[in-house]
Amino acid sequence: MAKTAETSELGLKRELGLLDTVSIEVGGIIGAGIFALTGMAIGMCGAAVPIAFLIAALPMVFAIIPLGMLASALPTVGGSFRYPSRIFSPFWGFLGVWGIMMGILLGGLPLYAYTFADYLLILFPSLSRVAVAVVALTFFFLVNLVGIRTAGSVQVAMFVILMIALLTYIAGGLPNIEISNLTPMFSQGFMGIAIASGLLFFAYMGANFIIDLGAEIKNAGRNIPLSFAISIPIVIVIYTLIGLVDVGVVPCEMTANQPLSVSAGNFLSGPLATFFTVGGGLLAMATTLNATFMFGARYILVFADDEVVPKCLAAVSKRFATPHWGLLFMFP
Repeated sequence: MAKTAETSELGLKRELGLLDTVSIEVGGIIGAGIFALTGMAIGMCGAAVPIAFLIAALPMVFAIIPLGMLASALPTVGGSFRYPSRIFSPFWGFLGVWGIMMGILLGGLPLYAYTFADYLLILFPSLSRVAVAVVALTFFFLVNLVGIRTAGSVQVAMFVILMIALLTYIAGGLPNIEISNLTPMFSQGFMGIAIASGLLFFAYMGANFIIDLGAEIKNAGRNIPLSFAISIPIVIVIYTLIGLVDVGVVPCEMTANQPLSVSAGNFLSGPLATFFTVGGGLLAMATTLNATFMFGARYILVFADDEVVPKCLAAVSKRFATPHWGLLFMFP
């Protein structure tokens, strides 16, 4: 007999394993911005961009440690709202998460969908940008509607392909690094590194949102902190190596303020180049879209449970155990 998933808070079910959780975290962090931000950072700090990536990770790491401890002890749905509203103030908890929601609805989701479309149009230029964006949003809405287990499985598959695309760039570039391109490493001084680190910090945003799925993660007390311990180093290493390849393969003057495709063109060609530049960008946006639908819908659920919005919006599908009203609210 098949094992029935454990029912959790508000009718949700614990169906996400450790691999799902890591895939959601890494996919939620890595977006298409890494393809553009790296070149912008090189323009600010030159060959020191790998160091800037490491420095940029420090605030995120220090923030994640106590958050992981809290989520391990008290896993819940919509933790970004529930933790501050219980510990500090319901008003400030609501205000902070409502700001996140407005950013997602008015900026995040449309931007992710249109960027996804832009990458797909590189392969199929005759397609409509708006139509592709709408189809992408509809697809991930439906994936999340039919269950967190389905959404998690889709995320794992996309995560694997994304990692292969990024590792294609790294593995192809590392043997082609010229040491002369890495010197002088500190040509822009400490201030240049500091400014670049501030910019690259945005590439790490999204690491904390797994706490919003705490009620749907199996053995959450173990898997949430363990997923942080796995996913954060993965992202830091990937970012740092991407930065090293981008400044090491060709002189900084050629890659400053340029996308990763400029350096990739020196060691990747044909299908591999397309797989990295287009496939990597597509999957970076797709994993972020899927993860955003996951955690965003839970905010409406906990708002309704606390009667910040009408209580009826806390309804959860009996068939799929998903917050259908929250997902519908996320669908622009």
